[in-house]
Amino acid sequence: MVSAYVRHGRLSPGLEKVGIYCTRCRRFEIERPLQPALIEFIKKFPILKHVTTSLKPYMNTVRGLYFHGSRVRGDHREDSDYDLVLITRDKIGDELKTELKEHNIQVEVFTLSQVKKQLGLTPSYLLTVLRESVPLIGVELRDKLVRKKMNDIALQVELKDCIKQLEYLKKMLKNEPDDYIKARVIHSAILRLRQAYSIKRLYYKDVPELSLDFTYSKGNFDEIYELYRIVRDMVHGKGLNEEEIPEMVKTLTRDELKGLVSSVDAYAKDVFDRITGSMGREKINVNPE
Repeated sequence: MVSAYVRHGRLSPGLEKVGIYCTRCRRFEIERPLQPALIEFIKKFPILKHVTTSLKPYMNTVRGLYFHGSRVRGDHREDSDYDLVLITRDKIGDELKTELKEHNIQVEVFTLSQVKKQLGLTPSYLLTVLRESVPLIGVELRDKLVRKKMNDIALQVELKDCIKQLEYLKKMLKNEPDDYIKARVIHSAILRLRQAYSIKRLYYKDVPELSLDFTYSKGNFDEIYELYRIVRDMVHGKGLNEEEIPEMVKTLTRDELKGLVSSVDAYAKDVFDRITGSMGREKINVNPE
């Protein structure tokens, strides 16, 4: 909790500042210095200035702000979003997400209790984000979270669920798929691939980039991944519309899609066998039924 002195105290001239709402006075009183990382990234990505403005009403509950995704990795496209994870003490509404989305900034909000729950049940996504992110606020919190022992059992369960989903995709391809099914298969298969790849990277530091680590037996992986991006943007936007599905998706054959699903399935099983084998556990035996 910020003390009354800090809320109403003096600040040295020249400091970069952001307003904090004082619940006692019901107005913005203190302007707390921004963390150096946030200042530097605003210089590099001026659009992030919108974040400091939008966060002002919530600063009393903010515990961490982490910049991640393609913009940080450097493999972004011109229209790529700016991806942020915000960790708060208390739950906040969707107004912040809506406001920042207008500036092509996607923010996911987790409370501290939600972070604890996710790291215990389905840790791969949040652990990957925290490890690879640039902390704009809350360096200590990020370091504390990533230093915790990984939940090996939860990560194995994620992989098993991933493999079960791939078995379901195989069943979808027993008959000739329509364009809508083709798009769904691409989207779901690459999601499972990314999940398995993220888990692998949590255990091994020397994993190359995905396009080098994964072998697609039926074609060009870069092309299929670009189709995934297009379909993903449709799903996250207005949803899949069969009339707007790209022609390249429509021309994919059932054999090509089966090859994609089988390749992802083999990759996910290999990741499972590697991480469980290194722990002395039995290899995976997933019953498709």
